[in-house]
Amino acid sequence: MRAISQLASRAGVVVPAVGVALSIMSALAVAVPWIATGAHRASRPAPAPVQSFSWADGLFPWAVFGQASSSMGGGGTDSWDSRLGPYDPATAGSDGDIVSNGDWTLTNTTIVKGDLSAGGNAFNTAGVTGTVTTHAPQIPAPPVIACPKGGYTPKASLGTLPPGVSYSSGALTVGSGANLILTGVFYYFSSVTLNGGTLTFNNSGRHVDIYLSNDLTVTGGSVVNTAALPTNLEIWGCGADANKWEIKSSAAAYLSIYAPSHQVKLSGSGDVFGAIVCAFFSTGGGGSHVHYDKALGGVTGPVYGGTFGVLVSPHATTASQLPSNGTTYPVVFTVQNTGDTLDSYDLLTKRRPGAALTTVAITGAGVTQGANPDSARLATMASLSSATVTVTYAVGNVAAGTTDTLIFTARSLGAPAESDSGRLTLTVVRPSLTMSRSVSPVGTEAPGTDLTYALTITNSGSSNAAGVAVVDTVPSAVQFKVGSVVSSPPAGVTAVVEYSKDGGATWTYVPAGAACGAPAGYDRCVNRVRWRLQQPLSSAAPNNAGAVQFVAQIR
Repeated sequence: MRAISQLASRAGVVVPAVGVALSIMSALAVAVPWIATGAHRASRPAPAPVQSFSWADGLFPWAVFGQASSSMGGGGTDSWDSRLGPYDPATAGSDGDIVSNGDWTLTNTTIVKGDLSAGGNAFNTAGVTGTVTTHAPQIPAPPVIACPKGGYTPKASLGTLPPGVSYSSGALTVGSGANLILTGVFYYFSSVTLNGGTLTFNNSGRHVDIYLSNDLTVTGGSVVNTAALPTNLEIWGCGADANKWEIKSSAAAYLSIYAPSHQVKLSGSGDVFGAIVCAFFSTGGGGSHVHYDKALGGVTGPVYGGTFGVLVSPHATTASQLPSNGTTYPVVFTVQNTGDTLDSYDLLTKRRPGAALTTVAITGAGVTQGANPDSARLATMASLSSATVTVTYAVGNVAAGTTDTLIFTARSLGAPAESDSGRLTLTVVRPSLTMSRSVSPVGTEAPGTDLTYALTITNSGSSNAAGVAVVDTVPSAVQFKVGSVVSSPPAGVTAVVEYSKDGGATWTYVPAGAACGAPAGYDRCVNRVRWRLQQPLSSAAPNNAGAVQFVAQIR
């Protein structure tokens, strides 16, 4: 026997756990040797040689583990492997094993596609497709995960709360019809209550660890994991609180639940794709299934929430920018200390391939810029606190369509192996203006004929064009007709028409009839007409073109 005081987790994070004896003669090694072979079982042969079972080898070895007597009132289990593709009921496997140190009580409609092991008795097991073992040796109690030391997730880390969502002292409530979308990877709540609302985790496919010290109650709502991968969303009951967790939902949930101190009850019709470890387990009459994801077999603890940790958000963002031409652009990242102690962070940037981007500065409260603009240091952040960091960058004079990536990394000083990154993918854009000009009528015309001049400006580039101005010359052989200008800017854009009598040196002239010896209604002083847009000209049709026309008479 050996006492385990810490549980090594993925990604090098150490998760505090209670000191428990984890190396014993395994109940399942003796009673259900298929754990080692994975073969389908129809009957029980003689006991296999004793093997060693340890929770340190994986916290989700079965579809369901209940420390005390557990029950399933309908529904059932089966298995799949998310690493091989989405769940398909037609090809679901028979590794949906259920294990309890107490009794197992099923109903006649419960179908367990896997084995059943009970430390006590088992009732109504006709629907078990594998081996049924009763009075099996006890599995050691699952280690209890310690709660993060830095306190509950700050409200600011949840973003703007939509109507129907409240958060206070670690208690999160999502009311009917509300949808709270979270994009981080680490949260610590005292309780989560969904009263007909939706809690959505959408974080670009990254893993999420949720710690709960007290309650989980889902009543008619749903927990949405946009990645649809149970390994990406894990809920950890931490500490010794023993409240019942209940999920009453008609929606599928892709997640794993590790709550060794809590009763977990599925009382709706929604299925759980993942695995459950709890004090004791039950389902109501809604027909909930647990589809065991074998990809969870190697999970040994949370990824986030150890002594040192860091989270950068957003994980990925995009921008389309013009070449700088003396200007710069900002991109803002949030750095969060996800560990349970004070820490500082090296802030680093790099560019791949570096064809367009240059880092100008890294700034923010608590940030000290290094001699190189590519690096800085963020000093002394408390556990679970966050800081806003602005990376200022310039864009080179490169062709439109050029892409480049800026990678921003925060690296823990306490544990340099702990780091996280966000990235900005930049596309260089440019406007592309073309102008067409026409006159009507065409051909040889007699003096006194009015000619209509029309100009159309079009932006066929990849960026809006700001400061657009079109200047047309009024030839000396014609005289401008006062009040003849027709301006047709695109929707949402206004235009100013200006006139010059000195070749464009100034634009304050106001046309007047009979000016400079012209007949009434015409002006011979005007020799330039300028059409100036007051808002940028879009690059998106149909608002990427505008026109102006005026009339001049042949002298």
